[in-house]
Order: sequence, then C-alpha cells, then structure tokens
Amino acid sequence: MAACLTLLNMALVLYGQHRVVSAVKVLCPEKQGDVRDMNFNKQWYDSSDEAERAQVGLAAYKAVIATQDGLLVAFVVLLLARALVDFGSLPFILLAGIWLLMKLSSFYYGCKRPK
Repeated sequence: MAACLTLLNMALVLYGQHRVVSAVKVLCPEKQGDVRDMNFNKQWYDSSDEAERAQVGLAAYKAVIATQDGLLVAFVVLLLARALVDFGSLPFILLAGIWLLMKLSSFYYGCKRPK
C-alpha cells in the first residue's frame, strides 16, 4: 500500500512539474529541456541567461547556509536528547556524514572551473 502511494505521489509530482515547465516554455520559448529527460537540470540551466544563473547561484549559497544551520540545530538537539536517552553514536555519525557530504560537494563544485 505504501509503495503504491509513493508511486502515485511521484507520478503526480512529475505531472505537476511537466505542467509548470510547459507554462514557462510558453512564456520563455528559449528555455530548453524535457522533465522526463535525465539531463533536464543541465539543459534547463544551459538555456538560462546570466541573471537566472546568478539567481541559481544565490539560491545554492542560501541552501548551503540553511543546511549548515539545520545540521547545527540537529546536533544540539541530539546532544540534549542523549542526556535523556542513550541511543548510541549512530545518529551523530549520520549527521557527520551529511555534513561531510555537503562540505566536500561544496568544495568540489566551488573549485571546479566553469566550461
């Protein structure tokens, strides 16, 4: 039952994204990409102008900052919860893994030269 609901949810999200992208393409015919294509994000980004690319960069920066703040709050909550319940170190390891992935990907893509 849960798998069916998940698949239904994914289909509805894909349908909604397709409708939004189609509406944007009507307003901005220079936009390229098909939602069902695996390279949609790259095609959409490549067909964006400088202002849209700057907006994507600012959004990515804000997302990194928000994730960093969220991980810090989660770490403090885990520390406080650990005082009440001993649940081991796995939550801390998972949190550190997420933080490390964020930092390494940010470093990798921050140092990568644009084409």
